[in-house]
Amino acid sequence: MDHLAGKQMLAEGSALPRSAEESARHWLAEGCRCERCEDWDGAIAAYRQALAADPQDPPVRYFTHNNLGYSLLQVGCFDEAEGFCEIAISINPEQYNAHKNLGLARAGQGRWLDAALSLAEAARLCPENTRAWLHLQQILSSRPGLLEQSAELARLVCNVKGSYMKAGQPLKPH
Repeated sequence: MDHLAGKQMLAEGSALPRSAEESARHWLAEGCRCERCEDWDGAIAAYRQALAADPQDPPVRYFTHNNLGYSLLQVGCFDEAEGFCEIAISINPEQYNAHKNLGLARAGQGRWLDAALSLAEAARLCPENTRAWLHLQQILSSRPGLLEQSAELARLVCNVKGSYMKAGQPLKPH
């Protein structure tokens, strides 16, 4: 399905399930499908539809907010993305995705220390997924002295670096 067909389907609300929770799940799945096709406008519209259904299931709420934040990042809407990532974190602070996306939103805003802290937290929560660690390394490499600005950041980076070294990750630690 092309971008225009996806937008038309969203506008028509094609074959929505009956309950609000089913509707939210439907739109969450549709948003994920749009993401895979890199149809960011379609994904954003689908995730907004999912939120409009007011899902109560915590995983649906988490992933809808997180994925909307991620999709907004893809179109450069860093300020708006930040809010959705923060809501996702409030729903499930132990899930790494929203911390990573929050870090990317803050990097897009030029808030380097806040970005680094969010990315370090994401890497701490899920060291087996190296994307947050690699984004963090890029920020630390491009911003000399950032690590020295925050004892909390230095502690997180040290702990995460230790986790990667124990796991034998082929990463270049800072």
